[in-house]
Amino acid sequence: MSYRFRMLPPRRGRKSRSLGVVIGMGLALAALLPQTSVAAASDEPDLPQAGQDIIATPGSVADGQKLFGLNCTYCHGARGVGGRGKPLQCRDDLTAATVYQTITEGRDSAGLFMPSWNGSIAEPDRWRLAAYILSLRNLPNCK
Repeated sequence: MSYRFRMLPPRRGRKSRSLGVVIGMGLALAALLPQTSVAAASDEPDLPQAGQDIIATPGSVADGQKLFGLNCTYCHGARGVGGRGKPLQCRDDLTAATVYQTITEGRDSAGLFMPSWNGSIAEPDRWRLAAYILSLRNLPNCK
């Protein structure tokens, strides 16, 4: 038995609501996140100064969330719940340096492969991603 799908032409005169829905959902998720910065300086004294400065910046978690949505959700799921990649929520074992290094160099272990994002994501943005990922350990469902 074969099935054929017929492509419908786009509707004229109606604007697409999908972009508005995506933006609205992103704003709703941003409102759920704590608006604090991740205190990596006290946790990791050996962290490079550039990393400490970026992670301590008040908007770094929100900026990291946007980057995560664009680059990481395919494997790690929305808000880091997991999927093809490991879950990132409620992970007290992760440090800023470990997250940054994994994003930069990638990882290939136990049948899981994460590519290196060194050539695709700028260094400051990799620190912002680390700030967002570290903020996932402070979600209400982690307590």
